[in-house]
Amino acid sequence: MNHSQLKNILRKAVIAALPITATVACMPAETIKSQESPPEPAHPCGTPLSSKPINKTISVRSTIGFTKEETITAEQCLELCERTAKYALPRYYQAKTEFKNFKASQCNVTPTPKNYELVSCKVSYTEVKYPESNKPGCFSPAPRPIPGRMPAGMKPITISSTHSLLGNYFANMAMMEKAAITAFQYLVRELEAYEAPQELIQLARKAIAEEARHTKMASNLSKGYNTEIPEFIVDEFQLRSLFEIALENAVEGCVNESFAATCGLWQHAHAEL
Repeated sequence: MNHSQLKNILRKAVIAALPITATVACMPAETIKSQESPPEPAHPCGTPLSSKPINKTISVRSTIGFTKEETITAEQCLELCERTAKYALPRYYQAKTEFKNFKASQCNVTPTPKNYELVSCKVSYTEVKYPESNKPGCFSPAPRPIPGRMPAGMKPITISSTHSLLGNYFANMAMMEKAAITAFQYLVRELEAYEAPQELIQLARKAIAEEARHTKMASNLSKGYNTEIPEFIVDEFQLRSLFEIALENAVEGCVNESFAATCGLWQHAHAEL
C-alpha cells in the first residue's frame, strides 16, 4: 500500500465519522440529562401564603448561670438568638410558620448587675407562612400541650432535649404550668395594688395553688421519661392599668385557658394507650 492509498483510506474514515460527530454536537439541549437535585416535595400544608426575608437585631436575657470567669459559647449564643426569634411568633406552639435559611451573626453578651446576661445578635432568615389546614401532615405529629395563661414577657431559655415525644410533651406542659403560677402571682399583686375585693384576690391565690399542683403533676410525668423541664424567664413585675389587666384576663383567661382545657379534655378522651 503506497502513501496515496493510505491517505485515501484515512480520508474516507474521517468522512464516515462526520455524521456521528455532528449528531452528537447538534443534539437538542433538552435531551441531555443533567445532574440536578430532585425537586423538594410539596409541603403538607399546601402553597405558602407568604414568604418574606427578615433582617433584624434580637436581644434576649439569659440566666444560664455563667460566672464572671466564664463566657457564653458562640453555639449557645446563636441557639438563644434562634429560639428567641421563633418564640416571637404569635402562639409559637401553634404557628403555621417556618424559618428557612436561618443565619445569626455578631453575637454579643453584655453582663448586667442583676442575675442575667443580655444576649444580642443580628439574624436573617426567610419567614414562610402556610394556611391553616386539616390535611394529613400539616400539623406537627409531635404532641404539644396547648398554652393556657402565660405571663407577659415569658421566654424560654432552654429547650427539652430527648427523643421521647411524650417526655417533651410533659416537660413543656410543666413549663407552661409553672409560668401560669407567675401569671397569677402578678395578678394578685395588681389586684392588691388597686384594692380589689378580697374575694377576687382569694380566687387568684387559689389559682396559684392549683397551678402549683398542675406543675408538680406534669413534672413527675416528665421525670418518668427522663426529660428535663425547659427553663424560662419572665419580665419583671410592672403595675399595669386596669384596662390592660382586664384585656389580658379576657385573652389569657377566658379564651386561652378555656381553649386549653377543652383541648385537654379532648386529648384525654381520644389518647391511644
